[in-house]
Amino acid sequence: MVQSRFSGWLAAMALGWAAATAAAGAADELAPFLAVHQKATALADKKDWAEAAKAYAAFATGNEGDPCAPLAWALQGILLRRELKAPDKAREAFLRAAKAPNTPFGQATAEVARGWLARLQMEQLDAALRSYWVAHVEYPETLEALAKAKLAPPEMLVDPWGKPFAYATAALKARPDLPRQVYSLRSTSLAGDSRSIRAYLNETLKLPRKFQLKAIGGVKPLAALIAFADEPARRPVNLAEGERINGATLVKLTPQGAILFEGGAVAVLAR
Repeated sequence: MVQSRFSGWLAAMALGWAAATAAAGAADELAPFLAVHQKATALADKKDWAEAAKAYAAFATGNEGDPCAPLAWALQGILLRRELKAPDKAREAFLRAAKAPNTPFGQATAEVARGWLARLQMEQLDAALRSYWVAHVEYPETLEALAKAKLAPPEMLVDPWGKPFAYATAALKARPDLPRQVYSLRSTSLAGDSRSIRAYLNETLKLPRKFQLKAIGGVKPLAALIAFADEPARRPVNLAEGERINGATLVKLTPQGAILFEGGAVAVLAR
């Protein structure tokens, strides 16, 4: 976020807007994805989650070379897990998204997908730990015991970044004589433990409306003028690719639209 450029933005708006408009006349890299996202958003607004998920999958399948195809898989995965409660299908979608190309936008998309995969892994590990407790009336000393008991495959014990999950147990305060009656589980690459992440996974999907795209201007680099839907009195700011605002990063910008990532959340803004 570079608020000091706001005055310069206003002074150069006429020239920048003309350049951006001319560029928009050519094929825009985001245009096909923005069209399907608009369709999926309209379906989601009507709570037609299944059709919205199908729209993203159809785009990703039919446009494998499109730079936004991995993002479409990621958005489908979010819908599949949060709204359709289909974690296995969601995992398949996130695995496809995690194979995004080695570009700044592709790797940012892959990172979002890895975050969701880690959350799904923790959800599975939570279930395995509960099953272990039912059988042994205590939680295991290490996660490896889950693999030995065939409650979880060995690969599930490592997060998508190749790091072991952080796991610890403790006794209940009221019964210090009974060990391993509570546990904590988290990924060192994500905020929160498995309990808070379980709540995150089950949140109702809120389509991003925090940001508003007011204009796109400039040539090299492009910059987007971003306003705040939830803070109308706040002065808009302009951002170039890679810059941050309110914890979100502008990961993709073309004359037709902007994409911001914040943790596992995605905001797609069209002109």
